[in-house]
Amino acid sequence: AFEKEKEDSKRLEREHPGTMQKTRQLEQRVPGLSHAIEIDYVLQLDFLMEAITIEKRGSGKGYLVFVPYFDPEIFFGGYLAFFKFLKIVKRLQQGELKLILVRKNQTREHFEANLKIVRQESPDLAELFSSYHILQESRRIEVGGDYGVISFCAETHFVASYAAKQLNVSPVFFIQDYEPDFHPAGTLRTFKQSAFNLPHVAIYNSRKLYE
Repeated sequence: AFEKEKEDSKRLEREHPGTMQKTRQLEQRVPGLSHAIEIDYVLQLDFLMEAITIEKRGSGKGYLVFVPYFDPEIFFGGYLAFFKFLKIVKRLQQGELKLILVRKNQTREHFEANLKIVRQESPDLAELFSSYHILQESRRIEVGGDYGVISFCAETHFVASYAAKQLNVSPVFFIQDYEPDFHPAGTLRTFKQSAFNLPHVAIYNSRKLYE
């Protein structure tokens, strides 16, 4: 990607002499203005959309729960509503919940530090999950029998859909808001619109959102 960017810059300069000098001058006056910010999203989106493999072993039942983060500092709003929903699911279904951490660049050390805090401050949330899996470590996920799939947001819908297809179930999408509206026209808006268009069973955060 870096080599292509250099080639594009050279071609632009050949076709429109002086363009790069003007760009550098503009960048000095307004830092960041000429930076193509959406290029930074490409690797992250590739990671979020890459296929996963489900290995089914055992005869139990439960759900794979896909979330971007497990960080107590952001456990408010949508996360609290989601955890409330999971408590209901676990009580009614009497099955295990396996948490899948989806976002890239999450280390096990960071996760375990967060889990320790959650166990101290919100033990009821830590006890929700029987096991954990960090997608950054492996895209091969083991399940202990007949499992369903629950996805927290648009970022997790693609990998959740891959899992649901292999488990022959319809994924449950927890819809907190219409996430494409959080972004202007561009890569992220298109990504989130595509996620919402995937087959799913919708659980809305509120009746007003459903309407």
